[in-house]
Amino acid sequence: MARARAHLLIDGYNLIHQLPELASLFAESRESAVDALVRMARTIHDGENIRVTVVFDGSSRHLQVETPCGRDTFSVVYAPAHLTADGVLEQMLARSSHPERFTVASRDNMIREVAASRGAFLLSGEQLSAWVDRCERGVRDKLGSRPQASWGNRLGAALDAAVVPPGPTARKR
Repeated sequence: MARARAHLLIDGYNLIHQLPELASLFAESRESAVDALVRMARTIHDGENIRVTVVFDGSSRHLQVETPCGRDTFSVVYAPAHLTADGVLEQMLARSSHPERFTVASRDNMIREVAASRGAFLLSGEQLSAWVDRCERGVRDKLGSRPQASWGNRLGAALDAAVVPPGPTARKR
């Protein structure tokens, strides 16, 4: 018998506003915050070998599904304009024949109630962030590499590097 496949559902903008690092990034650039959350989700996908879907509100007439890593086990979904991300998440939970396989990351009370009533496991933003950190540590341990700063600190360092131009280089004469 095949092993049950876990599926992480992430309430995109809800989590961005819940995590301070992403919320401050969102204030600067919505796209950068979305990219950072998708990278976090990808870390869990790759580290745990589970299906991950990140759902955002969208503005198109139709549901849009992207597979940024080219695998159908990792997707970013944009709800159609007439439906919210919450509506998409609710439908996914309601239509699933195995909702107990879902882990739902959201602080939205309605989503949490629907998920809990269907037997899904619930995560807060802090728990999701801790999961990402554990996956990163697991990869480092497997590769035998030295510890690095958490994703939030690396994100800040990357932003600093992008904003602050490098200083003049010393030339030997």
